[in-house]
Formats: sequence, C-alpha cells, structure tokens
Amino acid sequence: MRRLRPAPSAAVDPAVRAAILGSFRGSVPDDDLTLLEPRRRARFLREKRWIFGALSSAELHVAFAVVDLGYIATAFAHAFALRGEHLLARGSFDAPPALGRVRRTEADGLRAAFHHPRAVFRIEQRGRILRVDFALPGLTTHAVVALDSGPPPLTAIAPLAGDGVTLTEKRALLPVEGSVQAAGQTYALRDAVAGLDYSHGLLPREVQWRWAFVQGLFDDGAPFALNLVDGFVGERENGLFHGGDV
Repeated sequence: MRRLRPAPSAAVDPAVRAAILGSFRGSVPDDDLTLLEPRRRARFLREKRWIFGALSSAELHVAFAVVDLGYIATAFAHAFALRGEHLLARGSFDAPPALGRVRRTEADGLRAAFHHPRAVFRIEQRGRILRVDFALPGLTTHAVVALDSGPPPLTAIAPLAGDGVTLTEKRALLPVEGSVQAAGQTYALRDAVAGLDYSHGLLPREVQWRWAFVQGLFDDGAPFALNLVDGFVGERENGLFHGGDV
C-alpha cells in the first residue's frame, strides 16, 4: 500500500530548483513553478491550470470546470438528473486568455473566472469557504463548499515527459449548500457533497489520460469517494476517501 507523506509547504525546493515529487496528505499552499521554467514565453505555452468540481446530491449531479491553458481558456458544465437518469443541461465554451483565468496563491486562495457572451463562471475562495457561481443556457448554479469539513486533500506531484511536471490536488466529500436551476426546475443542494480537482503544471504538447472520480455511500450509509487515473500523473493520485481520511 502506498503511504502518503505530509504535504510540503511548496511544490518546488528552491535550494535545488526541483519539484518535490510524491503523494501527500494535505494541500501544498505554494504551487509556483516559476523556478522550474523562468522563461516567460515558455510558461505561456506550457503552463496550464484548471479547477474541476462535482456537486452530488440524491437528486442530481452537477459538474463544472474552468481551464486556463495560457493561450486560450475554456469552461464547461452539465447537470444530470439521477431520477430518470437524463441530462438536464450542458454547455462548453472557449474564450481568449484575457477572458478566462485560474490562479491560486497563499494569500488569496483559489480564484477562477470565465466570461463568454453565453456563459459566466466565478469561483472564489474566501477563507475556508469556496463560492461557486456559474450561469449558462439552461443551467445556473450557486453553491458554497466548506473546504475544512471533509477528508484532507490528496496531493500528487509527478514528472511528465521531457522536463514537464504537474501538481494535482483532489478533494472529496465536502459539504455543500446552495441551489441549481436546470431545465426550468430549481433543485436545493440538500445533504450534498462536493469533489474538487485543482491542477497546475508545465505540460508537454500532448497529454492523454483516463480519469474516474466517484463519490457516494456504502451499503451501511458511510460516505466514500474514489479517485483513479491511468496515464498522466498515474498511481500517485489514486486514492480512497473514507472515514474522514484519505
């Protein structure tokens, strides 16, 4: 069984200018990768950040993402009704880099924004609360996620092809409150949980992977979440969230 080490305070060791590779329990507050790639033009082409989220209740599943690729930004969301098993709404949008951005700093936490004529996304951390607001045709969501009320995050820092490196932080089973308007109906996020994926890396031109993220209840009612990946970061980010831990 792979053992998780305590998370370091930074993703890069400044003494040797190298990423601190491994699997960790907890968040890495400083994920600045500038020491690994000081050339601004190269970072513009290679540095990628994204935030993905999943909001799950007994009634529906909502997923959303804002992706900052440096030279272009994209965002998407969908809502799926569990009763009847049908898609309520979905949308995907691209925009110039000035209209989409994902950043995380020690001082301000996570910030993501995306603006498009047909869609607006705003994700903002305030202390230990993450506010999630987005609107697109047929789907509007307002949610508040409690970052400190679930299991600790699983963070993986891994090498990629060439001199690439990436950090990914997975959170699961976080309490969430709010509402979702989809297909003309309003759904309250009662007894709902959230899963989050924040990733930041210096990526090669082509990256492929298969990813599965599940959160739900065992037969005895105990909550669990499972994160599995093939390719990209690999086994460093495979993990089970259960019993308040990862």
